[in-house]
Amino acid sequence: MKKLQYGMLAGFLILYAVCVTSGSKVLTFRQAVTVHYKDRGMTGTQLDEIYEQQRQEKEEKALLPGQQGAGQEVKELPDITGWYREEEQDVENPELNIRTQTDRIGAWGNMAEILPGPLLCGSYVNSLDEEGCVISSALSEKLFRSTDTLGCSLRIGGKTYAVRGVVSNDGQILLHRAKKTDLLSSLEFRYRGKEYSASEVRNFLTQQGLTNYDSLLEGGLYAGFAGIFLGLPPLLLGAVILRRLWKRLLRSHISILSQNQMSRFLYRMAAVIGIGLFLLLWVCIFVRFPADYVPAGVSDFEFWIVKLQELSADHQKLLNYQGWYQEASLLGSLRRCIFGSLSSSVLLYFTAR
Repeated sequence: MKKLQYGMLAGFLILYAVCVTSGSKVLTFRQAVTVHYKDRGMTGTQLDEIYEQQRQEKEEKALLPGQQGAGQEVKELPDITGWYREEEQDVENPELNIRTQTDRIGAWGNMAEILPGPLLCGSYVNSLDEEGCVISSALSEKLFRSTDTLGCSLRIGGKTYAVRGVVSNDGQILLHRAKKTDLLSSLEFRYRGKEYSASEVRNFLTQQGLTNYDSLLEGGLYAGFAGIFLGLPPLLLGAVILRRLWKRLLRSHISILSQNQMSRFLYRMAAVIGIGLFLLLWVCIFVRFPADYVPAGVSDFEFWIVKLQELSADHQKLLNYQGWYQEASLLGSLRRCIFGSLSSSVLLYFTAR
C-alpha cells in the first residue's frame, strides 16, 4: 500500500511539473495582444508616424505650465511588432546547390516576439540590417546540414541574405526585415511595464479602420485561465493539509470540545477564518485576469453576456485561423497545462484518501 502511495505521489509531482512548465509558457503571453488580417494591416511607415505623433504630444505637454500640462495625459502606446508571411517560398543554398521551400516572414519591430523558441546561435536582425536574416533550425539543417550556419548565404526571391541567427523551431522559416512600405498583416501589441488593455487595442484598431480582423488573441485572458489551473493542485493540497490538521486538532482536544460549547464555537470560527484566509491567498496568487474582465458590479449581467459573446467569437476566429506559430504554441501549452493540472489533482486526491 505504501509503495502504491509513493508511486502516486511521484506521478503527482511529474504531472504537476508538466503543468508548471506548460503554464509558464502561457504566462509569457500575459502582456500581449496579437491581431491577424488576411489582406489588410499597417505599414512600417504608418507605425513610425503614430509613434512620432505620440513623441511630439509628449514634448508639447512637457512645455506647458505645471497645472495645465498635468491635466493633459498622453496615452502611451504599447510596443508594436508587425510582420507579414509568405508561405512556401523557394529558397536555395547556392554553394551546395540545395533547394527547398520555406515560410518567409518580413518583420518590423521586435523580431524576437514573432517565433516561439530560443536562439541557438547568433542574434536577431537589427532594424538597419537589410542583408541579414534569421532562420529556423529545421531550415538550417535542410539547407546547410547544420545549425552552425552564422554568416552563410542563401537566396530567396532573387535576393541574397546572410544568416545572422538560428532559432529553435521545427518549421522551415526565414525572417528578415520588412520594408517600411510593406503591408504588415499581423500586429502584436505588448504591454511592457504598462497596464494591459485589450479594449485599448480594439479602440486603436478602430481608429485605424482595422476592425474586422481574422484572428485576435488576448494573451492576458489565456494567462488568466492558465493561472487557475496552475493553482488547482496547490488548492487541493492545501485542503488536504488543513483537513488533516483539523482532524488531529479535534482528536487532541476531544475532551474539551465535548464538554464546552463555547470552545466548539471558537474552534469552528477559527476553522472558517483559516479557510477564508487560505482561499483569499490562493486567489491573490493564482487568479489574475485583465481589468477588461472585471465588471463594475457582480450583478452586471449585461457585462457578462457581452463579454461571453465577444470571447466566443474571438476564440472561434482563433481556432479557424490557420497556422500561426505563437497561437499554436500558446494553445498547445494551455492544453498541456490543463491536462497536467487535472491529472495531478486526481492523483493527489486518491493518494490522500
